[in-house]
Amino acid sequence: MRVMAFFQPGWADWEAGPVLAMLREQCGAEVTVVTPAGGPVTSIGGLRAAADGVFGAVRATDANVFLAIGSDEWPGFHDEAFFGLMRAILESGAVLGVICAATVAAARAGLFGGRPHTSNGRAWLL
Repeated sequence: MRVMAFFQPGWADWEAGPVLAMLREQCGAEVTVVTPAGGPVTSIGGLRAAADGVFGAVRATDANVFLAIGSDEWPGFHDEAFFGLMRAILESGAVLGVICAATVAAARAGLFGGRPHTSNGRAWLL
């Protein structure tokens, strides 16, 4: 299984750690980290994560599972190409998980129409 994790600056350590560790340890997943600019990003707790790639180079066929890890950067993030990638990931049949504030990107991509989700209310997502 190939997993691609989208990390923004200020990514939430407590969100990435458990899910990525479980996917590697229990499922044998190969995890790739990508960031908006392709460089390392520091978590809210001060951990620095090296990037394997950049958001703009990701294709919907690059992994089986895509995870957008929460960060306070997501509400200010506006990237139509990334939103198109999110739609393409779902259309490809791959799994797309968005955690905490990353749900804002999914909402902006139009992914919540007719789908249940566990994000905050509509006003927060817009």
